[in-house]
Amino acid sequence: MNIKDHFGLDIGTAEVKAVWLEEQNGVVKLLSGGLVKSPDLTDQRAVAETIKKLVSDLAVGTRNVVISLPEAQVVTRVIETPLLADEELDSAMKWEAEQYIPLPLDEVYLRHQVLSTPTQPGIDAKMEVLLVAAPNKMIDGYLSVLNLAGLEAVGIETEILAISRSLVSNDPYSPTTLILNFGGTTTDLSVVRKGNISFVRSISSGSEAITRAIVLGLGLDPMQAEEYKKTYGLDSSKLDGKVAAVIKPVMETIVAEIKKAIFYYQTKHPDDPVKRVVLAGGMARMAGLIEYLGGELALEVQIGNPLANIVKNEQQAQIFLNDSPLYAASVGLALKKING
Repeated sequence: MNIKDHFGLDIGTAEVKAVWLEEQNGVVKLLSGGLVKSPDLTDQRAVAETIKKLVSDLAVGTRNVVISLPEAQVVTRVIETPLLADEELDSAMKWEAEQYIPLPLDEVYLRHQVLSTPTQPGIDAKMEVLLVAAPNKMIDGYLSVLNLAGLEAVGIETEILAISRSLVSNDPYSPTTLILNFGGTTTDLSVVRKGNISFVRSISSGSEAITRAIVLGLGLDPMQAEEYKKTYGLDSSKLDGKVAAVIKPVMETIVAEIKKAIFYYQTKHPDDPVKRVVLAGGMARMAGLIEYLGGELALEVQIGNPLANIVKNEQQAQIFLNDSPLYAASVGLALKKING
């Protein structure tokens, strides 16, 4: 199936994003893309109507869709095991899943993918396997919404897999990269090495916690706080550093967890340390964030652009100029190769 035969749909707590691409002779072109504000996500009909209108407004020419699952509601782990045959691996992954998942296995959607196998046999040789589990009830809810919207799901995967594909995974020669995706309620991170995810973690604090800190610290309403977050953020030279002062305690908590994650990864891969950090999500362009993270992590930090290598016309380039980090998941979903 050509990527033109489906589009990527990212149903987030703040926005619903859609991207439709096509590929010809190895060149990927943007056909259409855009976003709308999310309705109450517990109201399936409202979500379905929002999606229908977005797809219609963007003139998407296919009903096939690939959707993402929010990282906070799934279990994603990179598991190390001895070199195993397929049947042994299936059994091992079910056993591993029981250690991480607080639900009976017959109530979850469980998949695994071998990321790497040892090049040298031996008693210490390990293979890396990506394990993903999601509650059946949650997936059924997404499928019900898509059915109401007149769409058919041809693929489902986690946000972090889609984001990694759009920002790093398409280039196996890129340096080992830590991707930070600032979502509404979580900050999701993954380490991508040699084109494959090697580590995944979700931190239970995100963009909404930053906004709440500004609301409480400066007495602003949520809409004002959002604007202050984008405009002043962690830049201590702006507004006498008042916004930065109320944000920093939350950021310090997030950064402490990021440092723990990097340390854990590097104990597993001491010969292949993280070389850079790439940011995604709505908070990626917050003033002062790049400089703050660069100083705290002592790493190169850059804003991810999932559309950097995708052909766009002049109007599209202007539309996506400032919001490209928001589309990391939807672009990754649109880029997914579907068999059949």
